[in-house]
Amino acid sequence: MEGKTDKYNKGALLSGPPGIGKTTSVYVVAAQCGFDVVEYNASDFRSRKSLRERVGDIINNSTFATSAQSYVKVLLLMDEVDGCDIGGVGEVIEMIKHTSSIPIVCTCNDRWHPKLRSLINYVEDIRFTRPPCNIVSNYLCERVLA
Repeated sequence: MEGKTDKYNKGALLSGPPGIGKTTSVYVVAAQCGFDVVEYNASDFRSRKSLRERVGDIINNSTFATSAQSYVKVLLLMDEVDGCDIGGVGEVIEMIKHTSSIPIVCTCNDRWHPKLRSLINYVEDIRFTRPPCNIVSNYLCERVLA
């Protein structure tokens, strides 16, 4: 993220309707950049305590040994972060503030939920929207059905 300030280079929040491709986009971009994705869903970490227990080891290591000779870069995906409680969101913020070596990407359906208000100050706010029907139909006609 060349040219960005430190305020924004540690995390991102991808928001938009269910099924629009937020999580898939994270996996595609991570693969293109040489990262392995470690994914946690809000159902895995609803509270601050459960998040610390599950993610603590990952945050303390920027790479993981996949064998004796190879290491992989890791991206932490916190999927459906709007589903965790306010303590869980607070812990995500702390991880973003104090972790410089691991990118942390959060996804949510409801970007405007009050408990996410403080998270917005620590992430790139990336909003996904549904493509207009005419764009989809033109694409299908020109590229798929041609």
